[in-house]
Amino acid sequence: MGAASRNRASALVNRGLRRLSALRSHPPAFDIHRLLLEARRQARLDDFGEPSFREGLDRLVAALDDEAQLAPLGRRAWRRALVGLLARRLAVRDQAKKTAGGPRRGAVSPIVVVGADARGVGARLARDGSAEVVGCPVDGDAELLSVSFASLAFGRSASVSGYDDWLLAADLGAAYDVHHHQLEEWAASRPPAVRPVLTADDHLWNLDHMYRSYPTSTLVVVGGGALETSPAVIAEIVERRARTSDRVDQGRVGDWWAERVRIGLARVERHRELWPPARVH
Repeated sequence: MGAASRNRASALVNRGLRRLSALRSHPPAFDIHRLLLEARRQARLDDFGEPSFREGLDRLVAALDDEAQLAPLGRRAWRRALVGLLARRLAVRDQAKKTAGGPRRGAVSPIVVVGADARGVGARLARDGSAEVVGCPVDGDAELLSVSFASLAFGRSASVSGYDDWLLAADLGAAYDVHHHQLEEWAASRPPAVRPVLTADDHLWNLDHMYRSYPTSTLVVVGGGALETSPAVIAEIVERRARTSDRVDQGRVGDWWAERVRIGLARVERHRELWPPARVH
């Protein structure tokens, strides 16, 4: 079945499910207790660690319920994604307990890339084999923050402005601690000379947390102005949101992204001074 046929089939299923849900006063809400329970069953673990992640999870779930206008199939997809992230967090916590008190490899010294085409620049930095990009080609190392429910990747995938507003003002110290632990595990499986390259969008807004977590890191800032109005970035966000909602407004997406980038670039100018000039490029 081709993409167009799949989209038509999904639209028909969503239309039928919407008609069913219209018999109720509102679509069913995400049940956080059930999400946590299902993640524990899936991972066969029960310790989520530092409880501060719950605020991000609660805010995200509330925004998905109230703002995202998810299609019925989209709600199911988000439920699977949330359970998967919670199960991953359980595994990260379990690994942290197993390695606590054991020998440490030493300080992790990543290359942090922020600005326009951060992932493309990161890939070029890694071409000679002395560095390696962490995470996936689309979101970089954002999943290392997503397990703490503290990532802009959620806003790129759904209209969750209430969550995004909270995220801009939140203290993400605990989330970056979890990020650091995961990066140590990543580095332990690579040769000592290979440096991790971090390209997640989140770091544009959080360079202060990044520097506190990785004081020996190198910062690469790439022409940020192009990021604000990039049609390609906006089109990508629209496409991602359309996977789980059939009510995506491209104009609103563009306004949301431009505002977020303006805030991020202002923070970069303020926080890049934390790094010694020799380690800023």
